Amino acid sequence: MSANLDLAKKGHARVSVIIPLYNTRDYLTETLQSLHAQRWENLEVIAVDDGSSDDSAELFLQLCPAGILFRQKNQGPSIARNTALHAATGDYIAFLDGDDLWPVGKIAAQVQRLENDSQLEATLGFVRLFTDDPIAGRQWGTPFFLFLLGGMLARRSMFAPERVGVFDAARFPYMGEDTDWFLRAWESGRVMDIVEEPTIFYRRRSGSLTHNNADTKRSFAGLIMTSLARRRSGGGPARPLPSTLRIPAMLKPSV
Repeated sequence: MSANLDLAKKGHARVSVIIPLYNTRDYLTETLQSLHAQRWENLEVIAVDDGSSDDSAELFLQLCPAGILFRQKNQGPSIARNTALHAATGDYIAFLDGDDLWPVGKIAAQVQRLENDSQLEATLGFVRLFTDDPIAGRQWGTPFFLFLLGGMLARRSMFAPERVGVFDAARFPYMGEDTDWFLRAWESGRVMDIVEEPTIFYRRRSGSLTHNNADTKRSFAGLIMTSLARRRSGGGPARPLPSTLRIPAMLKPSV
């Protein structure tokens, strides 16, 4: 990503980075390296260990000694993220799963975007998938857009109850808590934009919650139906989604 390095060095805005941990010890070193490579000085790193059976939590403390760590029994990523949100003090909130990576300059570029536009409440970017093949090495996919928490930077006020609120804990273990949050944000008219470059490198691996494509598709269909039900709550046809999501031209369907 393009980034203003002077902004990164100054680090005048406080950014809270929330990292849910669940048996990601094998990937966490590289994940935290990508976080430290942001060179953002005013950083609050909050990890929540969601009942890992490995030593993910201990490795986090070793690699990020200034970070904050919470531990809980396995309750899913929604409750883990909510625990961290309640403790966060940053002006902005970012999410980084314990096995994903961030492109260099992500924080600086997204903070600058939000600080240049007081109406903007969250900014997202493209996702780039990658896999590690034991023979072929690291394989990269083509960037595409997906509502993914790791690609977002948001004002902390977005998570206030009168705006979008926190994540729906009832969705564990059926996934989709992040998509559900984005749909609620869109329905409530929150101002978000999408940049046409990757803001998250998403690791595809066996054992992850989103590895099963069939389950993911069923979950997404259910989330869309839930969104429609909310927008029909007054009876009659569903209310249209507000036009507050700023979509780049390349993502708009041709007429």
